[in-house]
This record gives sequence, structure tokens and C-alpha cells, in this order.
Amino acid sequence: MNLELYDLIIGRRSIRQFVDRPVEPQVLDKILEAAFYAPSAHDRQPWRLITVTRKDTFGEMQAVHPYLPMLNTAAAAVLVCGDLSVAPEHWQMDCSAAVMNMLLAAKALDVGSCWCAVAPHEDRMAEFSRIFELPEQIAPFAVVALGYTDVQKPLPKREIASKIHYETW
Repeated sequence: MNLELYDLIIGRRSIRQFVDRPVEPQVLDKILEAAFYAPSAHDRQPWRLITVTRKDTFGEMQAVHPYLPMLNTAAAAVLVCGDLSVAPEHWQMDCSAAVMNMLLAAKALDVGSCWCAVAPHEDRMAEFSRIFELPEQIAPFAVVALGYTDVQKPLPKREIASKIHYETW
């Protein structure tokens, strides 16, 4: 067993407070690249990514999404979108896998991250489509906030045994 990978998975946390330090372009590129190695139905890879670093754009995003206060200190954000013309039935599942790869890559690169849903909230989706001038077939899915942090969140207690069943319920 690769204990480093296991520890990375178990140690990942949603980070909502970042220090004033940009994420280097080569680090951001690695995080983005990780999305493209996520599994997807029929290998359609419907995710489309928009990177954002401008504070004025962060402000527009916060004005239409009530759970993005972490953008006040984030160095970057990624709007993950799905191309409905490529995977109309599975785009949300596929984009979820891409986001998870990004979160784990960020953790591996010592970058904090936080996943905030845009879909399935139709009002938020419409506003993000407007802000980013998305084509009709592109649906906004989630925002991933990124930045360096000096916060070390402890491992939470998880109730696991009562949620696992073997062979039958």
C-alpha cells in the first residue's frame, strides 16, 4: 500500500483562509493538469476549466454565491464547467472526479483548496454563465479556491463502522 497516497487522501481538508502569496503558474498548471487524468464516463472528459486570479472577478463571484468568502484571501480560483454537448448525462459526476483530482493535487503541492458547488443551483449557474460569458452548452459546476495557508486542520473524527455494510444491508 502506498501510505503517502493514503495519508494525502486522509489529510486533505477544505481550507478557507489563505496567506498573501500567489500560487506559482507552474504549480497551478500541475493542479489543472491533474483534472485531466480523472475518470469520466466513456472517457468523454467534459470538464472545461477557467482560472481566475483577478480580485474584481472574485468580487463578482462572491456577489452571486453566498459561500465564497474564502476568495477574500485566495490567490486563485478555478471555475470547473461541464460541456453538455460532450456528456449531457454524466457531466456532473465527471466534473466531480476532476475536482477531486485537483483537490488532491493541490494538497500534494502544499496548496490549500476548497470546493464550492455552483450546480445544481440554477440561479447561481445562470449568474456564473453571465459573468464568464459561457456558451450555451457549457454549464458552470463548481469553484475551487486555491492558495497557500498556514492553517493545519486536525484529522476529524469520522463514524465509519455504522456506514459500511458487507454483502447486504
